[in-house]
Amino acid sequence: MRGLGGGYTQILIDGEPAPRGFSLDELSPEQIERVEILRAPTAETGARAIGGTINIVTRGSYGKKQNDLKIGAGVENGPTQQSTRWNQAT
Repeated sequence: MRGLGGGYTQILIDGEPAPRGFSLDELSPEQIERVEILRAPTAETGARAIGGTINIVTRGSYGKKQNDLKIGAGVENGPTQQSTRWNQAT
């Protein structure tokens, strides 16, 4: 936008920064409700939005996969206790 490269244009999904490695090809047109374009940088958008901000508002919410792995260990009066928990949400 505004003649600047992609590094100066901020892309938001539902008002949040797009995840690392995100491609616009991942969204189908049916998922998009509207596209908001802010041409001028503001205090809220920060330094990444010198060229402007594109906010893609989705129908519902954009569901990115979230993986959570928790590993724990503890010692209480004797042997070591270990625990592992994997949580995958979409």
